[in-house]
Amino acid sequence: MCKISALIVVYNKRIAECAAFASLAGIGGVDIYVADNSTRDMGNKAFAHHAGFTYISMHGNAGLSKAYNTVIDKLEKNNDILCLFDDDTTIFPDYFEALREDAAAYQSVDIFAPIVTDAKGMLSPCVFKGLRGRRASCLNDIPEHSISVINSGLAVRTKVFGNCRFDEDLFLDYVDHAFIKCAAGQCKSKIRIMDVTLTQQFSGSQKLSKRDAVRRYQIFRKDVTVFAGKYGAPKWRVWLLLARRLLKLIVSTGL
Repeated sequence: MCKISALIVVYNKRIAECAAFASLAGIGGVDIYVADNSTRDMGNKAFAHHAGFTYISMHGNAGLSKAYNTVIDKLEKNNDILCLFDDDTTIFPDYFEALREDAAAYQSVDIFAPIVTDAKGMLSPCVFKGLRGRRASCLNDIPEHSISVINSGLAVRTKVFGNCRFDEDLFLDYVDHAFIKCAAGQCKSKIRIMDVTLTQQFSGSQKLSKRDAVRRYQIFRKDVTVFAGKYGAPKWRVWLLLARRLLKLIVSTGL
């Protein structure tokens, strides 16, 4: 049986307040890694050690891809599995039961993903075209060549990371979709959607301060430009998407 590890990246949040850690605390047989991108001391190192988690400080906000890769560098590249979770995802034991069953039954599959829902419905998997992941009403509405998934709940056999890592040119946005493109293209990895559902409070729906909203837009602007440049999206699509985001920012903050 393969070894299963779970990785959660936190940013300026106490581990004790994260739904994902509360969920994982009662689940055995999973090694838990915490990559801490916090810019101030949240007391997470002591909490993680007390809970038996492996704690890794990123010494500031190094971005999501860098945090993922730092933990990946510590893992053996074999048939073991690394699971990624957003800190606001609620995880139930049936997730790991389904993962173990599918990992044993589908040896040729390297990537497993659950159905992830939020207040608006099914968030992942999604139909990814151009620069946007579009929600689908059901799995049958997602063409195989257009399927993508978000990071939270993503489970990857660690041997994939020998040839495909998270793109550190991307700080936060498109990290998941870029990885799926790399894994499916360069590594020819197959993706299986598991018959299990996770729920989360999607961070995009949270109210930000004006300063944080501007900073969030700046991060998105850089990441979408990098992603479009690498995957051939036309510039007019980038400009249109940024214009929509900027308009939304102005309306929501009163800039």
